[in-house]
Amino acid sequence: MTTLVFVHGWSVTDTSTYGSLPGALRDRAAQAGSMLRVLDIHLSEYVTFDDAVGMDDIVRAFDHALRGLALPDGRFDCITHSTGGPVVMAWLRAQREHPTLYAPIHLGHAVMLAPAHFGSALARLGKGAVGRLKAWFDGVEPGQRILDWLELGSPESLAQNLDIVHGKDAAQSGSYLFSLIGDRPDRSL
Repeated sequence: MTTLVFVHGWSVTDTSTYGSLPGALRDRAAQAGSMLRVLDIHLSEYVTFDDAVGMDDIVRAFDHALRGLALPDGRFDCITHSTGGPVVMAWLRAQREHPTLYAPIHLGHAVMLAPAHFGSALARLGKGAVGRLKAWFDGVEPGQRILDWLELGSPESLAQNLDIVHGKDAAQSGSYLFSLIGDRPDRSL
């Protein structure tokens, strides 16, 4: 049985981001005679709306969530959206640099949909007056440190990308990473 984990972005609280994709993949696997276990990890469940929380905190929470999935063979594949991409990349780096602190779980394939590797223009909205007002009405903080990381071209996102380009090739460890991006932002936002 293959486990496919959908890693949702920074403020996502439901599974509608992926639409019918999880069910369609499960059905396709069944038609091929395979069993696909589909699970979700919502980063928003790990206190991303707290100004003191940073990427390292979310990576530790992600690692904790993975440990809680009871992966029968210690392996998983994942599909990420937006902030989920940088979180998975930061987790792989943390796992590589601190193997005794992070779960010995193996990521086989990661497909990152519109990952915020170089930040997101939406971070500006979250940091602006509308974002602060929404956070106030929701009774949470905007998540300032994560929004700082997500600023377009932030030093933190640049450091992660330089590590990806100049660091160890994930394929050498049997992890295959794919990013699918568009050619323009969603103007409706």
